[in-house]
Amino acid sequence: MKERYPPWYKTREEYSDKVGDVRELMLAQIFRDFGFKVVRSRTRGIDLKIYHEESLIALIEVSNEWHNSYYDTPTQVEKVTLFNKHQRRNARRLWICSFAASLDAYLLGAFGIEVVELGFQTLEDRDYEWFKDKEQHYGREPTTTAYEKTKIAMNKLIEEHSLYH
Repeated sequence: MKERYPPWYKTREEYSDKVGDVRELMLAQIFRDFGFKVVRSRTRGIDLKIYHEESLIALIEVSNEWHNSYYDTPTQVEKVTLFNKHQRRNARRLWICSFAASLDAYLLGAFGIEVVELGFQTLEDRDYEWFKDKEQHYGREPTTTAYEKTKIAMNKLIEEHSLYH
């Protein structure tokens, strides 16, 4: 049987949860490094809320997918509904993902949600090495290199695209 995820995870769900947490925690740390207050959701809500001083400036959904069919349309519609609960707030609504092709940018754009593509999946170094040994590391980055690449992308988002309104 072909293993689809590293064997040290007991279930596919455990692996998926870990992969999701890796990028979310990394982004939270990067925004804190830039001086923002970050609130992480502990439920199925918006993943990150970013504050400058006391003002909510961004609502961020985070995905760390590897392939293009990761998010189906019903899942995206569910997330749009979560974003719309915060519609009255004057905050940017962003979906930070590995590959924009995995999302329906038209659907999200119609609801004012901007898609930010990083261009790679972020994995713990040990997980990355497992995929590399299987020659399945294309489109993936270990945390050791992903942190700097992600920090550069977020800095660009903040400076060039004015994270503030």
